[in-house]
Amino acid sequence: METHHPSANYYGPANCLYGPLQDLTETPYPPANHYRYQPPLWTTARLLPPATHYTTLHSMADISKQIDEGQEKWSQGVDLMSITDINDYIKFKVIEYRHYNFINDDMWEQYQEDFADFIEATFKACDCIAIYNL
Repeated sequence: METHHPSANYYGPANCLYGPLQDLTETPYPPANHYRYQPPLWTTARLLPPATHYTTLHSMADISKQIDEGQEKWSQGVDLMSITDINDYIKFKVIEYRHYNFINDDMWEQYQEDFADFIEATFKACDCIAIYNL
């Protein structure tokens, strides 16, 4: 097979496959309307919920204090008729599980014990972010 271009191969000249070759030393990135332009990954990433749903913990002393206060507050259980109490309880349990590094079977056993009185409707009525973190 004969080619008309010295850099051509079986499929044709290289610039036909990949577009015209350019010197990109002057502009490090192709313009936005360039056919080879790929948008940055952040444009397709999942958006995070508003920052108001997060609790900022500043030190181990703060975490330990929160754990102690939560254990005292929730020692008798949670009021399943109050959505606010349920959400606060779930948020506390997330902090507690992370603090004690519960994983795998240990976490599952503790979770079953902590949420034994909860039913599916209770979880459906809760804050989605709290459930997601749990």
